[in-house]
Amino acid sequence: MTQRLATVMLYITQAALLAYELIAKYDTHVRQIALGLTNVAAVAGVMLVQHVLRKRYGIVIHWIALFIVSASIWLDAMGNFLHYYGRYWWWDHLTHGIGGLAVTTAFYVVTIALWRAGRIKMSWFVVNVYAFCIGQTLGALYEVSEWLGDIWFNTHRVGGPFDSPRDIFFNMAGGALALLIGAWWRVRHRAAHGPQSDTH
Repeated sequence: MTQRLATVMLYITQAALLAYELIAKYDTHVRQIALGLTNVAAVAGVMLVQHVLRKRYGIVIHWIALFIVSASIWLDAMGNFLHYYGRYWWWDHLTHGIGGLAVTTAFYVVTIALWRAGRIKMSWFVVNVYAFCIGQTLGALYEVSEWLGDIWFNTHRVGGPFDSPRDIFFNMAGGALALLIGAWWRVRHRAAHGPQSDTH
């Protein structure tokens, strides 16, 4: 019940955020649309993955992972609404770090669930690398989308020649943090339940 309620509330929250992103007057029209599309793409991606995992494998992404993804979207939105990107030099680093953490955590949770259910056959190390690489790939694609938006729609989202590589660096830092937290959780879990608990 907690999982379902939390998931529904997160989707409602993101829908409210989307409405504000598109209606309020806080930036240029094209940049507001770009921000809204980021929200839609993230939520649609989560919903699609949730649906496939539940239907094929009976696996549900834990609501905490969904909350972290939602929080990263809200941090980005707040940076635009409240103009934190211009007021605080570190805000962009924070949002990309949390974003990298969020995406890697989501795929880490999914990959671990599939691994423990015996749906994928690989070592623990490869599981971690796999989740990390998927998260970084999505982060890199997001940077490409910003660059294309600047070229095609004049959105001015890329702030200088070092903006994209710096963003990718903080995406990597957030992803690495997610793996460290996962390793810590595994050590604690194995200590409490024994090594055999990895496959149960």
